[in-house]
Amino acid sequence: MARAMAALVWIAAASSLPNITTPGSDAGPPSDRVIPVRVEDGQARIHLPAGSAESGYLAVVSLAARQTRTGRVRLEVRAAADTQTPPEPLASEPLTVTLHGAEAEPVRLPEPAVSRPPNHRVFYLLARPGDPASPANYESRSAQLRALGQRVQVYVDQDDLDAVASPTLQDVVRTFDSVIWPALASRFGSAADVDHDERLTVLFSRAVGCVASATDPVDGYTRPADFDRRIAPPLGNQADMVCLHPRLTAGPHLRTVLAHEYAHAILVTRRVILGAGVEEEGWIDEALAHLVEDELGLSRSNVLHRVQAYLADPSAFSLVVDDYYGRGLFRSHGHRGAAYLFLRWCVAQGGPDALDALVMAPRSGVANLEATFGVSFDELFRGWATSQALAAECPRFERLDPGQHLSWSAVPTSCRYVWIPVDSTDGGVELIFDADPALKPQLTLIRRATAPSAPSLSP
Repeated sequence: MARAMAALVWIAAASSLPNITTPGSDAGPPSDRVIPVRVEDGQARIHLPAGSAESGYLAVVSLAARQTRTGRVRLEVRAAADTQTPPEPLASEPLTVTLHGAEAEPVRLPEPAVSRPPNHRVFYLLARPGDPASPANYESRSAQLRALGQRVQVYVDQDDLDAVASPTLQDVVRTFDSVIWPALASRFGSAADVDHDERLTVLFSRAVGCVASATDPVDGYTRPADFDRRIAPPLGNQADMVCLHPRLTAGPHLRTVLAHEYAHAILVTRRVILGAGVEEEGWIDEALAHLVEDELGLSRSNVLHRVQAYLADPSAFSLVVDDYYGRGLFRSHGHRGAAYLFLRWCVAQGGPDALDALVMAPRSGVANLEATFGVSFDELFRGWATSQALAAECPRFERLDPGQHLSWSAVPTSCRYVWIPVDSTDGGVELIFDADPALKPQLTLIRRATAPSAPSLSP
């Protein structure tokens, strides 16, 4: 599977700054130029010459440090004298992404199941918030078999039998048997058959909602503990299963949630059960599951609101969060939106085998990214942050005029976008950048003929 992919050039040397066409531009010559700026000890001072009407620079501030503490960042714009000349921008070699993935063994698909599962089963689910390693936080739920396919069986909590209608049950079986399982099993292999019944178990239960607040409900989840036969009830069900909330009804959203949860089941199988026993970090694991939704061509209903939350305030959300649950960010849509957009960009640079390489790798977190794509995380992060400023799904930006400054306490692996107009300023402006060096600050300027548009998304 390993092979060199086409080179991605997102920044260029100072002697040859490229013209980059603005996404969505339909007329006129390309106007955007990407200029990485040298930052030393967290500081930079840059002269930005005046341009034509409405022109300016979009400053992309990206903070690559993967620490937990915040740090200070300050941008100031001053009117500049005519005699000033712009300093030479940071020269950089083109960023080349080369995929490094081990050859995957041919996937052997099991024959369809023929046995009939029991009509009733008891499952153990989290019933109250708190430590998921505490048996006291679980309760048993009796469930009834309501639908049966070749690759899937659907149980419904006894308390929710009236809430899950026949069209919903039929949609689960039809979508899983004819769309999700064939596409994913032939590519990654199927989820481990932990209970040896040759079918995935889908459980509908309102107890799924106990892992989140009533105002921010959960549609479903997949627990790695259920796939580990060494973990006895109530902490694990010793079954290959996913849990869905009964409020889900037949339609596109149900299908994309089902695919998302089954993607988690495959990731647990490939990495923990069949692999090196290394779980992927939460931020990448969730992003990979969202990318599987995209690969199957399903609804964006499970990710669009997360993308919108991130783009509305990109500086508020760290990209790298190794433990969503432990840091209380399990339901932070902005963090999930950042991870999805970042990994989507990385996979697009790596080519058609990139998603497979990330799923199959015996590594996790940033180490997985660097080994898979063959470049440092800092380079990937800067490339993604810059690409977002040129994307159709553009992050929110702020305006900074001469005589103004912007200061903030920045979270690590976050980005901020600031528009600096230079349209009618005699002699241009001077940009002063000052940031906590521990944040590993990066500054990239994008020369534009007009201000960027406000964020806009469509389903």
